[in-house]
Amino acid sequence: MQHTFGFRYPDGQGHKLYRIVSIGHGTAERPEYRWQGLSRKHGGLIFQYTLSGEGRLRLGEDVHRLVRGQAFLVTVPSDHEYYYEQQPGNVPWEFVWLRVEGMLAEEIGAECIRSMGPIVQLEPGAPVLEGLWRLYGDVSAKRIGDKFDMSLRLYEWLLLLQKACSGGSLPLKEAGVPDAYERAAAYIRDHLHEDISLEDVALIVGITKHHLCKTFPRYFGCTPMDYVRNRRIEQAARLLRQSGLSVTEIARSCGFSSTSYFGKVFVRLVGLTPSQYREASADRIQDMLHVMD
Repeated sequence: MQHTFGFRYPDGQGHKLYRIVSIGHGTAERPEYRWQGLSRKHGGLIFQYTLSGEGRLRLGEDVHRLVRGQAFLVTVPSDHEYYYEQQPGNVPWEFVWLRVEGMLAEEIGAECIRSMGPIVQLEPGAPVLEGLWRLYGDVSAKRIGDKFDMSLRLYEWLLLLQKACSGGSLPLKEAGVPDAYERAAAYIRDHLHEDISLEDVALIVGITKHHLCKTFPRYFGCTPMDYVRNRRIEQAARLLRQSGLSVTEIARSCGFSSTSYFGKVFVRLVGLTPSQYREASADRIQDMLHVMD
């Protein structure tokens, strides 16, 4: 079982920022779980921490066991492979991971590998792990704002990683969104299948349309209606991967009145048609898509 979140940056401006490629928490219990560093698309730094069970990491010709409390660091592309090796009596391999790219992410990872090696022993309460769990929780609860907020959060996590590699620690930063805007976002997420208007959202949270439209981007990085569109595309992506519904049924269940319009919006934000996304291989697509606001 895996809970993964993949990201798309449709406007092409994210190349100057730190970006999440994928983040998740999962288990592997079959030998089909196998990732090769020379055949994966894109680049970046991968950090994966073992919570229970054990996995394997091949670096060149050397194979290492990965057991509870150990994290590994690899850059993409490089000659590595990590996988689950099924043997009698084996328990599933449980882990949490982050793949980040952009700016100096690969260089920071390479520096940590040079100073500490590719496998690091970490206590469960280590700040770099607390930071990762916090980031994962905020991603899964959709508390991350726009791509700039994401880049800042990743920069803070990379500092925690650097501190871990040098034996230090950094405090975690608290952040908050006013209750009215949290309720506005929650209302949108709970009513994606309905015909949502700006008037509806403003009325629910007791804010004028003008004020809501002006201040909503301060906390979520986009207008309320763009937030509606992005969350609908995310839900549609999940249904495309996890359900047997037709594209037309998915479009309707996600609040799109026209299948053709749904297809156009999906291609613009994701870069693939709904059918292409449904049929794409696992190395191109994560099971939870996040459209950056």
